[in-house]
Amino acid sequence: MLLRLAKRLSAARAPESGQTQGKSPGTNAIHGNLFEYTRNYLFNGRSATALVRDSLKQNQFGGTVGGAIIRNRLFYFGGVQGTIKKSNPANQQGYSMTPAMMNGDFSVVTSTACQTKAIVLTAPFVNKAHNVLVCVTGAGKAKRVSEVLEGPREPERLPIQLIAPTAGAIVWLLDVGAAGMREA
Repeated sequence: MLLRLAKRLSAARAPESGQTQGKSPGTNAIHGNLFEYTRNYLFNGRSATALVRDSLKQNQFGGTVGGAIIRNRLFYFGGVQGTIKKSNPANQQGYSMTPAMMNGDFSVVTSTACQTKAIVLTAPFVNKAHNVLVCVTGAGKAKRVSEVLEGPREPERLPIQLIAPTAGAIVWLLDVGAAGMREA
């Protein structure tokens, strides 16, 4: 069959002449295909940085069909594809800037009224800053400030000792009480 088809096609004349010979078999039969691609989160691994697996369920499906309308003269071919995606919404919230925030006042957003859990900046993150400003107020903190600045290095007990900006310096702002001085 393949040899016969090759002989027919090689014996065909150039299309420019308007004369052709031989027809490939099967052109008058109806042919088609169907497909489906499925992705289900149950089979996905979790990304190393994600807390949970994604919840994506995706189905792509479709098919093609072709055949003769008028035998050896007029043909049709058609295809269709569809996609259905389902997933849980991402656990993200967006915020609009208030006029106070536009002026640099983030006190409302960072308060416990808006944040249900503490915002923690770890030492490697803070150390990438150009300069770090540490503000300490109150006489009750004077002993701890003295331990941090003048005592032995104990970062397990005093984590502030881990802060060492790579491109700048630490600037300490202490009120009279935190500095261990008495007001005159």
